[in-house]
Amino acid sequence: MNQPSGAYPPIVPQPLAPDPRDAVWPGWIGGLSIGFGVLGLFGICCGVAGLGSASALSGITGSEPVPPPTLFVVQTLVGGVIGAAFSIMLLVGGINTLRRRPGGPRMLRNYAIAAIAFAFVNIPLTALSVPSGSRWGADIAMAQLDALEKKGTAVTQQQRDEVEAMREPNALSYAWALGLAGIGLAYPVVLLVFLRKPAVRAQCDSWQG
Repeated sequence: MNQPSGAYPPIVPQPLAPDPRDAVWPGWIGGLSIGFGVLGLFGICCGVAGLGSASALSGITGSEPVPPPTLFVVQTLVGGVIGAAFSIMLLVGGINTLRRRPGGPRMLRNYAIAAIAFAFVNIPLTALSVPSGSRWGADIAMAQLDALEKKGTAVTQQQRDEVEAMREPNALSYAWALGLAGIGLAYPVVLLVFLRKPAVRAQCDSWQG
């Protein structure tokens, strides 16, 4: 018996959906996040150590210790705590992204949003701290000149004038401080834009928890 034409539509093989495990982006996103997390923790340690280095330097040179400005101390300590939290988010998010766990990209997105929001507070505070940082550096240098004079070393007025000139920050001082703060915004912005792409979000949603 002849079958009626069109009774059974032809079976057309459907292409297999791409396996999310074939994506390569989790590797470099996870690796970069882990790397920046480690660098962040290292930078925090260096910043905190820098506050105490002036006292150690004073002991070596024999000059009077000059305490750091209060704003400098508060910003370093508060920024260190927040920075440590961000670094841990990067480390955990990066590791889980490498393991293709949905919580990894989610944590990295949360980190990016928080880091961008924090930058709007941190950058103005950084600009405010530049003058106090310059005065602190000048006070340390002047204390060292005083120590040299007490030891019998001649100190010229020109040397003192040069140190006094250090009290006023110049454009390079602001550019250096704000540039470092601005560089920290680059990765959170790139991360947020990339992880919000529909294809990337679809792959993350397909991962098993």
